Amino acid sequence: MDISADAYMKEPVLYPALHVVDLEAEGAKVTDSYRNMVISRVNGSCLRLAVFDGDYRWHYHPQSDELFVVIEGCLAIDLEGGSLAHSRFHVLLGFHLEMKPHLFIKLAVKLLSP
Repeated sequence: MDISADAYMKEPVLYPALHVVDLEAEGAKVTDSYRNMVISRVNGSCLRLAVFDGDYRWHYHPQSDELFVVIEGCLAIDLEGGSLAHSRFHVLLGFHLEMKPHLFIKLAVKLLSP
């Protein structure tokens, strides 16, 4: 599960511009307990679909913000000073903010700036 930002940026993009993507259908195809894929690129950033169940490790992004949009289920994010937990929401976490996401379902979209 540990992958560098450079490796993320080299991942293939699943869909080109102007392609309508059914994110729920994409998530339903995943059978692994964790999958994180590049759906498209937007102005140098990548739009990722993260499908996972359970805890993800503590981490931070030293040079990018991270935007989560929960499509299905509930995402809880532990932060140094507390936690967030919501369903069907979006939250922007600034760079250098250490976090530990927990997904209590399986489908979230995240946008990472380069």
